[in-house]
Amino acid sequence: MRRTRNAVCLKRVSGVRILSSPLNCSLKLNTMKHPLKVEGYKKDHQQLAKDIANMRYDQVVIFLNALANDLSYQAEGDIKRGRINLATELLKASFSIMEAKLCIEKAWEISEPFMRDKDGI
Repeated sequence: MRRTRNAVCLKRVSGVRILSSPLNCSLKLNTMKHPLKVEGYKKDHQQLAKDIANMRYDQVVIFLNALANDLSYQAEGDIKRGRINLATELLKASFSIMEAKLCIEKAWEISEPFMRDKDGI
């Protein structure tokens, strides 16, 4: 069942699923497909960026790769929905993140010998 702001709520009463209005529903409906914050991360976006930038570069590469891939996946969905302009921008962002990933990979190659002693690599 698709959940929207005005959606009915599915509840289980005595093992039977019933529909009720959102006003009578004790379940919270998450109407946002794209949340405003990272779930479970209590700090602000600035600190999130610092925390990621402070990770070891090989780990930042993994993060950037996952981010680029996820944006590309979202773009595919937008193409299927006919949102070509949005998909185009998401793909451009994905490619840019992949370019940044290549730079961080190079930074890792340069810094790895120094990290070997410090982190026991």
